[in-house]
Amino acid sequence: MQIIISHQNADFDALSSMAAASKLYPQAKLYFTSSPEQNVRDFMVLYQKIIKINYPKGIDKLSINKLIIVDCRAPNRLGEFKDLVNNPQIEVDIYDHHPATYESIIGDRNIIKNYGATITILVKKIKEKKIFINPIEATLFALGIYEETGSLTFSSTTKEDIETAAYLLNLGANLKIVSRFIHHSLNKHQRNLLSKLLQSSKIYNIHSFKVLITKAKISHYIEELALITHRIMDLEQLDIILSIVLMKEKTYIIGRSALIDFDLNNVLADFGGGGHPQAASAVVKNKDLGKIEEELLKTLKNTLKPKLTAQEIMSAPVRYIDLKEEPKMEDAKNAFLRYGYSSLIITQDKKLKGIISRTDVDKAIQHKFNNAPLKFYMTKKLVTAAPDTSLEELQSLMQEHNLGKIPILKQKKIFGIVTRSDILKALHQINLKIQSPFIVLENLNKLPYFIQKILKHCGKIADKLNLNVYAVGGFVRDLLLGVENLDIDLVVEGDGIFYAQELAKSLKAKIKTHEKFKTALIFLKNFKIDIASSRIEFYTRPAALPEVLGSSLKQDLYRRDFTINAMAINLNQNNFGKLIDFFGGRKDLKQGIVRVLHNLSFIDDPTRIFRAIRFEKRYQFKMDYHTESLLKNALRIKIFNSLTNERIREEIILILSELKPIPAIKRMEELKILKLIHPDIHLYPKIIEILEKITNLLIQYQQIIKEEKIKSWLIYFLALISQIEIKQIQEIVKKYKVSKQEMNKLSFDKQKIANIFRSLINRDLTNSEIYRLLENLPLEVIFYLIARTNFLLIKQRINNYLIKFRKFKFLIKGADLIKWGYSPSKFYKDALKYLQNCQLNGLIKTKKDAKNLLKEYIRNKGI
Repeated sequence: MQIIISHQNADFDALSSMAAASKLYPQAKLYFTSSPEQNVRDFMVLYQKIIKINYPKGIDKLSINKLIIVDCRAPNRLGEFKDLVNNPQIEVDIYDHHPATYESIIGDRNIIKNYGATITILVKKIKEKKIFINPIEATLFALGIYEETGSLTFSSTTKEDIETAAYLLNLGANLKIVSRFIHHSLNKHQRNLLSKLLQSSKIYNIHSFKVLITKAKISHYIEELALITHRIMDLEQLDIILSIVLMKEKTYIIGRSALIDFDLNNVLADFGGGGHPQAASAVVKNKDLGKIEEELLKTLKNTLKPKLTAQEIMSAPVRYIDLKEEPKMEDAKNAFLRYGYSSLIITQDKKLKGIISRTDVDKAIQHKFNNAPLKFYMTKKLVTAAPDTSLEELQSLMQEHNLGKIPILKQKKIFGIVTRSDILKALHQINLKIQSPFIVLENLNKLPYFIQKILKHCGKIADKLNLNVYAVGGFVRDLLLGVENLDIDLVVEGDGIFYAQELAKSLKAKIKTHEKFKTALIFLKNFKIDIASSRIEFYTRPAALPEVLGSSLKQDLYRRDFTINAMAINLNQNNFGKLIDFFGGRKDLKQGIVRVLHNLSFIDDPTRIFRAIRFEKRYQFKMDYHTESLLKNALRIKIFNSLTNERIREEIILILSELKPIPAIKRMEELKILKLIHPDIHLYPKIIEILEKITNLLIQYQQIIKEEKIKSWLIYFLALISQIEIKQIQEIVKKYKVSKQEMNKLSFDKQKIANIFRSLINRDLTNSEIYRLLENLPLEVIFYLIARTNFLLIKQRINNYLIKFRKFKFLIKGADLIKWGYSPSKFYKDALKYLQNCQLNGLIKTKKDAKNLLKEYIRNKGI
C-alpha cells in the first residue's frame, strides 16, 4: 500500500499538497496524521466526497511499502506515522519547502524547493506531466498558496508561487471560495483568547527590533492560535511576535516574523519546534510560561543581529576639501568633476566645517565667482549622525530636514557619509546579502582543497590585522557559474600592500608590490594571488590610465566594468563565504546579462567594449539594451582613436585566445570592430569555414598545443589576414607593434602558401621531402595550412609529419662521423642531411646501415 501524509494539524498547504500528490501517485491513499485545523475541517465538510482522506485509526502499517510525505520533513510532526520513516522496507518520497534541520527526514527521493508553499512544487510537477486539473482542485491548490504566502504578501513568496497562482486562476480557481476560507471570522472562544493575549502582551526592544511576547493560560484547547497570533501581528507594527499559551497540559508557542534575513525557525528549535524563517511553532510540556519567555528572550538577544547602522551602509573614506588650503569655488568645481559627487564635504584638521552642493558651485561659476573663497558659500549648520545611528533614524533625519546626505562623525571627525541612495538601497535589500552565505560556501567547498585552505588563511591573517578582505571579480563570477577559475583577486579595505606583505610572510612566498596603484602580487608554487587596496579610479581623459585613490569596498566594486564582475565574497572568519552584491550581479548572472555600472563606462575605458563582447560570447550572455546602446554610441564617436594600438592588440589577442572565439569574432564584425585590424578584413563564408576548422583542429591536436605552448590566437589571426596582401599584413604588424617572433609567423603571404600546397599535393613526394617542406614552419602556420586546405592528401601528409616526424630521433649525429674517421669539413652538413633523409625514407635501420650508405654517398660524390 502507498500512502500520502503531511504534518499534524494540517493547514491548507498540507491538504492541497496531499490532494496534488494523489494526482502524481494515483494508487496512493491519503491519511491525516491528526485532526486538521478548523478551517480545513470546514472545507472538508463540503468537499469530503471529492477529496477522500482517511484517519490513521485501524490502518495496517505492515502493508505500507511506500510513504509520500508532503509539506513536512520533521518526524515529530508525523504523529503515529513517524516510526515508518526509519523502516528500510518502506520507500519514502518527500515534497517540502521548509528549511532543513539536523532532524530532517532524508527520503529515497527528495524534492525540496525554497518556495513560499509546498503546493507550488507539486502543481509545477503536475503541469510538467500535463495532468488535468479541474476547477475544484485548482481552487484547493490556490487556497494552499494563498494561505501559506499571506495572499502572496509574505516575504517568503517567490515568483514561482505567483506564477503558479496565476496558472491555477486560468484553470478556474475560485477566489471567492479562497477568500471565504482564509479570511474567516473568529469564534467566541477565539475572541476571548485574543483579548487575553492583547492584555498580557509586552513589547521588548532587542537591538532596535520591536518584539512582542504575549502569554495566556486557558483550561481548554482552542484552535487556530496561529491565526489569532497573526491578527495581533496585523494590529501592531511588529518585527517579531511570540504567543505562549498553556492549554490543558500542553504549552503552544507560535512565532511570526516580518524580518527578511532572520530565521525564526532557529529560535523555536530549542523547544523541539520548527517551521519557516518567518513562521514557526513548538509544543512543550511541564514548563513555566515565564521561564519559556526568559529563554525566548535570551535566544533572540543572541540570534538577532543588530539593525543596519550608518557605519554599515555609509561610504568611506570621504573625499573632502580642507580649509587650510584656502580653497576657491574653482577648486570645488574641479573636485566635482573629478569625483562625480553632488555635494562636497569641507573640513579643517579632518573636523567637519561645512558642506556645499554642486548646484551652488555651478551658480557661482556662472556668475564668474571662480576665485571666491569657498568658505563664504558653504552651509555651516549641518545635520550629522554617529556611526551607530540606525537605518530608521537616518531615514527620519533625511525626511525631517529634506537632506540628500548625512555626514557621519566619529570623535568629531569625518568618518563617512550616508546618501539618499544608500538609504533606499538598504531599505529595499539591494545592498544586503542577496544570497545566503551557505550557498556561497557550498560553491567554495567545491574548489580544490589547497585553494580553500589558502582562502581561509587569507581571512585569518586579515582578522589578525583587523582588516576586511574579500575575493572579488572574475573569481567570484566564475565560482557562482560553476566555472573553474583559480586566478584569485583580493581586495582589502585598508592598506592592501601591508596586508600582502604580512600574508606573503606567513606563506613564505615571494611578493612584488606596486605603490602607485596600491597593489601587490604574491607568487605561490602553483598560482599567484593579486591583492589591491579598495580604491576608486579617476580618468583624466577618455582611455587614459586611471589615477588611483583609496575608497570603501562599495566604491571599489562600482569602478569595475560590469555588474557580473562587481561582486565580492568576504573571507574574514566570522563572515567567511558571505556574498556582497551591491549592484545585482548575481541576478544578471542568473539572467545571462552583461550590464555596465555607469553610463561613461566605455568612455573611461574603451577596452571594456572588447570585454563586453568576450563575456557575452564566452558565457552565451547578452548585453542589456542600455549597455549595447552605450557601446554603439562609444563606437559612433570613434572612441578607439583615443586608445593606443598596443592596448587594442592585447584585447584582440584575448578574444582570439578564447576557447571558442568565433561567436566573438562574428560580434566584432557585426559591430564593425574587425575593421580596426584592417578595413579590408571581412567575415566571408570561406573565412568562417576556416575559423571553424581551426577550432576543431585545436581540439584534435590539444596534446601538441599544450606541449608546444602554441598561441591559438595566431592561427585564427592568420585566417583573418589571409584575405589581404603581404604589404598590408606588414602594415598591421608595424601598426600594432607585433613582436619579432610573432612577425615571422604572420609574414606568410598567399604565394608562399600556394607553393607549399603545390609541393604537398605531389603524389610522388617522399617522407624526407615532406619533412624538409614543413620543418622550419612555425606550428601555428602548419595548423593554419591544415585548416586552409580541402585536399585530403595534404591533410594526411601534414598530420603524418605532426604525429610521426615532428620530433623524429635521428640515429646519426656529427660525432658519429668523427668516430668513423671523417674530418670536419663542408661535406659534413650535406652528408648528415643525406643520412637523415635516408632514415626518414626507411633506408636506415641501424648505424651500420648508415655507415654503408655514407660510403656509397662519398663514392658517388667523388669525395
